[in-house]
Amino acid sequence: MADRLTQLQDAIDHQLSLMYAAVNYIQGKHPPGQFPGQPSQRKDGEEAAATPGGSPHSPDEFEASLRELAISLVLQEQQIEYLISSLPGLGSSEETQERRMRELETELRVVRQERIAAERDKEIMIELLGNVITGLRS
Repeated sequence: MADRLTQLQDAIDHQLSLMYAAVNYIQGKHPPGQFPGQPSQRKDGEEAAATPGGSPHSPDEFEASLRELAISLVLQEQQIEYLISSLPGLGSSEETQERRMRELETELRVVRQERIAAERDKEIMIELLGNVITGLRS
């Protein structure tokens, strides 16, 4: 599992990809505009060739796809908001953060001392085990 900042960066990258896909879809698949009182300038055979992404979707299909894209964008934005709100330090004062850092430093010192003691015990045990093995060989 990645840290929160990496998750946030990945979520933002995904959001940008969704936005690019949405713009690309809108640009390539929008149905032709219908203006009242104006005849269509496209002929039926030219429609697919004139549109870079192929033939445009029907207005209903286009609206449904836009709705799905919008939902994806909103859900991704909510995930980004959640990740931002879960970052440490938000909602706490500088003094609270400094106090927490001092507590963690004290805890780290204790853990380091425990590790050093455990390493000493390990060395003593290795030496005792070596003496026992040497005693068995003799």
